Parts: sequence; C-alpha cells; structure tokens
Amino acid sequence: MREFIKKVATGPKGNEDLTLQEAECMMRLLLSSDVSDVEMTAFLVGWRLKPETIKEYRGAYNVILEKTKKKNVQNSFELGFPFDGKNDSPYLFPLIGKILKTEGVHLVVTGDERVPAKNGVTVKMLHQKLREREFKQDYEYFDRRDYLPQLSQLTGLRNLIGLRTALNTLEKFSLVAESKFAATGVFHKPYVEKYATIFEDRLKRFLLVSGNEGSPEIAKKSKYWIISEGKRDEFLVDPLDFGIQPINRNEMYSLEEQFAIIADPPENVWMMACLNAAIYLEVIRPQTDGVNIKNNYDLFLGKKI
Repeated sequence: MREFIKKVATGPKGNEDLTLQEAECMMRLLLSSDVSDVEMTAFLVGWRLKPETIKEYRGAYNVILEKTKKKNVQNSFELGFPFDGKNDSPYLFPLIGKILKTEGVHLVVTGDERVPAKNGVTVKMLHQKLREREFKQDYEYFDRRDYLPQLSQLTGLRNLIGLRTALNTLEKFSLVAESKFAATGVFHKPYVEKYATIFEDRLKRFLLVSGNEGSPEIAKKSKYWIISEGKRDEFLVDPLDFGIQPINRNEMYSLEEQFAIIADPPENVWMMACLNAAIYLEVIRPQTDGVNIKNNYDLFLGKKI
C-alpha cells in the first residue's frame, strides 16, 4: 500500500494516476486485513485530493463487484442511495416499491451504518424502523454487512476520517441483486459523465437525478439523465406540472417523521411517489416515441393502491 500512497499523496507535482490494474490491486488491499488504519487513511485522503480518475474508479469497482455476494432478483430495479443519509426530503422507496410491484417490478435498496459526510437518516435506519413497526415491506433490502462485509468493516475508519472519499461514489450501485436497471443521484451536472462512464457497462439502462442530496428520488424540480448504450439523454421534470408540491425543506426530516410519512402518506407525498415510480418504469420499459412519464403517472394514480 505504501507504493500507492506515494503515487496519490506526494503532492501536486509528484502525484501519479494509478493504472486500472494498480487500482484493482489497491482495492483488494483496502478490503483485506493486511493494511493498517493509518495506511488506509493516508491513501483514501490522498486519493480524494489528487483527485480520482475514471480508470481508477473502474478498477476499484471491478474488485467491489467481484467480492459482492449476489442474490439474483428477477425484474429488479436498484436504487443507489448515499450511505451518509438523507435530510431535506422524506424517503419514498417503500411507497415506490408498492407501486412498482403492481407492474411486476421488484425495488432493491441497500444499507449499512452511516458514513460521512452528511448526518442524515439512512436507508438502514428507516428499514429497521419499518420492521420494528411491522410495516409491510414491498421492496428488497440488502445489508452490506452480509453482501460485502469487507467494505462494511471500513465504516468506523471512514467516520474517523470524517470526509467523503472515493468509496462514497463506488458504493452507490451494489448490483447485489444483479439488476439490469437502476437509479442514483449526482450532486452536479459535471458528475453525470463520470458516473455514466463508471457504471454504464454494468447496467442496461440507468437513471441519474441531479440536485436531491445525491438521492435517486425526485422531490422538487430536477434534471435527470437516462444512460443507455453510450447515450446520455437529458430531461427536466417539474412536479408542479403534475399538480404536486415540492416535498423538500431546509430543516431535517427526523426518523420519526420519515416513518410517519410512509405509514400514512399525505396525498401530495403519494403523488410524488407515483411520479418517481413513473420515471423509473420509463427507464425499464422505454416507449418507442420517447419518454412517456405522464401515462405511467396516470396509470399509478388511477390504481389507488
């Protein structure tokens, strides 16, 4: 690992990019027990500041997928939420899972203990609360402690570092259920090409949503991109066009608020869940004449699940 630390943490004039093979070797070391916490910290911080290249991301991601214990879920759609949680808007995935299930689509989410940098409510926290209250689960939940324990074991170290690292990007799509379709969030438009290039040969089609805390769920007027076969098709969706008020706010949604919204969703929240489900269904079953979100949305609203 010291060789890799020198490459990424020498300084602006001395830093070097890793080859794809070096990135694979580096990731195997990070996921092993042969590297000290000090070495891991030095590498992760230096790599972040260098910064990371697409080739390095792809090499590291190859190893993550190689070590992930997979369980195939037919007709599945994976939502890649940030592992540092969510603050500004409520989670919708338990409602979306119920909606998509009527179309034979199984929603997949993953979780673990919280990592930096946000201090938000995580998927795991909400999932556990729903299970405690015996809420019907219309989604497939996978815990990283089970499907990739080597990465899960780095959570404590990452919290000591207290910063976002390249792992925040690489962990977004686990592909634990071998889904061919998926969605995740990007913070800004420049990240679109990065995410597209890292993940596009692993998925048939996937969605990138901008401006929602890195979440794949739309809660306000947002841009999104559908990535498929080298194409990056950009769209703009405004919930107001569907008669839906934005559900984001400046103050944090607590875990209890998150649960209450899912257990008894206000009409506006239910409509927002239908809109998200409609967009996801367009990713899975694209219309020959282009995006057909409105028809999907009307279909779901009409079902009144």
